[in-house]
Amino acid sequence: MHDELNSYCGHGVQMEGKLIFKGALRFEGHFKGHIETQDTLIVGPSGKIDATVNVGSLYNMGEINGDVRGVTRISILAGSRLTGNIDTPSFISEEGALFRGLCTMPESLPAGFFSPKESKLKRTLNNTFQSFWNNTGFQQPDSMPGHEEANAPAASGSGIKKVFVWLMVLLLALLIPSGWFVIMAKEKMGTSLASRYIYETFAGNDAQKLLPLGNAYFDEGHWGRAAAVYERVRELAPLEPEMVKRLAMAQENNGDKDDAAVNYLSYLSAHPKDEQIVSKLKSWYTAAKKTDKLIELNSMLLDKRPDAAESAAKELFDLYNGIGKTEQALSLYRDKIAQNPRNLDDLMTIGRLQKKLGRINESIETFIEAVGKSPNNKDAIYELAYACHKAGLEDKAMEYFNLYARLDPQSAEATNNMGYVNLSQGKTEKATEMFQAALQASPDNIRSFLGLAITYSRRGDAGKAEEFCKKILDIDPDYAPAINRLAWLYAQQKRKLDDAQKYSIASMRYNENVPDYIDTLSEIYFQQQDYEKAIGLIEKAIKLRPANPYFHSQLEKFKAAQKQSGGVN
Repeated sequence: MHDELNSYCGHGVQMEGKLIFKGALRFEGHFKGHIETQDTLIVGPSGKIDATVNVGSLYNMGEINGDVRGVTRISILAGSRLTGNIDTPSFISEEGALFRGLCTMPESLPAGFFSPKESKLKRTLNNTFQSFWNNTGFQQPDSMPGHEEANAPAASGSGIKKVFVWLMVLLLALLIPSGWFVIMAKEKMGTSLASRYIYETFAGNDAQKLLPLGNAYFDEGHWGRAAAVYERVRELAPLEPEMVKRLAMAQENNGDKDDAAVNYLSYLSAHPKDEQIVSKLKSWYTAAKKTDKLIELNSMLLDKRPDAAESAAKELFDLYNGIGKTEQALSLYRDKIAQNPRNLDDLMTIGRLQKKLGRINESIETFIEAVGKSPNNKDAIYELAYACHKAGLEDKAMEYFNLYARLDPQSAEATNNMGYVNLSQGKTEKATEMFQAALQASPDNIRSFLGLAITYSRRGDAGKAEEFCKKILDIDPDYAPAINRLAWLYAQQKRKLDDAQKYSIASMRYNENVPDYIDTLSEIYFQQQDYEKAIGLIEKAIKLRPANPYFHSQLEKFKAAQKQSGGVN
């Protein structure tokens, strides 16, 4: 890298588009797009290039993702990464550099591509021959540079022997030390890069010989080389857990945090009590918002660490809840977190999860147990009242709403109770006032909306009544009383009867034996002129509530319509 540095882009710079420049540029930031120059690009250790690159020369110390063409040469240095195809006449890769892709090189180089350079060996030979010709008086060959004289005296026989002896001595002087160096490096790992290269080459697929080399690189802080050797060892034989940890540490220090996390997690499966690694992974996964990995980590701790099971279970519960996996959250809480016998907090959590999953009847049983443990607990009574209300168990719901109102006379539910009392007495204006007052204290109160829907329905304002029903369904799409009320409105208006039928059937999801809901469906079948079904349903409602005169009048109406249509009496 002898070009004069003309430009520099430091760490933190982010660029996107097409970059064209002259001279040498060192880049430490992040670039996306296309790079074009006839000169030199130097990617620093913190540099990241996601681009196609067409340059004179490239020196990579950072990370490049994309195809690269180098007119003169491409060099990737230790610790760097290049993912893509390269096209260049000269490719240099240092040990510890990572290259994934195809390399294309021309079959022949242009004339004068390399400037002639005299090696140390060639210079030594030339000096030796020069000394020989000077001492013997032989004519120097025409090929020797700088010696153009001709017609020197012919060499004698003894002179030729001297030449041979000198050549042999020189050859032995060069070969013996080199051979000895190779033999020693093959058997014993040295400290120089050359000796280690020879050692690694001859180690081949012997994991026991390669492992000390990885350890040496690790101890010296050559993280990229250490990670590469450990990975090679793992391809040959399973790594011990401590070696997996070393591999992860080398990858972390080399800036490869994703691969390091995978190996740290693998190491923890054998050593789950390593709190430093547990804490590190939690921090990484949380920062990267990798909820699935946090779930995997805590599941492993829950399974393998009894001492951390409670905290792992609670973290896992919060994670499941946070991503809407309520079923897993409920199962985990019930099996791993709840005490035996379960306390009030456990019962409340389980009941709310059951309600969230639509298991209303199960939640009612759980909340009944909670109220049994704490008869004056307002939260438990409130949850139980609404669960009963949602399931259409109006008598039970009203019992618990009244109990709640006695414990908190200023609450919105106490005001709602007064509204429903006024509604039962036909005082619709006073009922409306009460329900609106309850909404002032609790703006999304479902019972208040339902009370207003019933009130406006009785006043003959079906549009307003439908509006309040839909507000409830926006809050809770399967709230049975609102679904039934909406179906009844459509039946009374003799419109949207198919929708009304779907709503009515849906309202009986939690309880098929609510007389009022059965009456709604029977009225819909009546409007659809399916008198047989209408009669069958209203007779079922009468069996459930025999003293209700309205149900009897409905039966008479249905039978009369059937008779008039020519049906069976």
